[in-house]
Amino acid sequence: LDGAPAARALHDDGPGHPVAFARASLAPLTVLEGDVGAREVLGGLGVVDVDVEGDAPTDVDTPEDLARLLGSAPSDIDEHGSGR
Repeated sequence: LDGAPAARALHDDGPGHPVAFARASLAPLTVLEGDVGAREVLGGLGVVDVDVEGDAPTDVDTPEDLARLLGSAPSDIDEHGSGR
């Protein structure tokens, strides 16, 4: 991070993940609930964007997201995120 509070990938289609946080910037993340992400926290930190070629990868937060990405039913995904 080279002294920055956070760094974020900046893809061809805009900012995305992965995001890295400095240890000193972790406290605001501990109060997030649900699938809200850290977008608002990042906005207050002065994030450094790192250019990455290509579009942002698909965000996978739930078994249903993973199933959509893999083209299978959520019940086909085990607790480790693998297909059965």
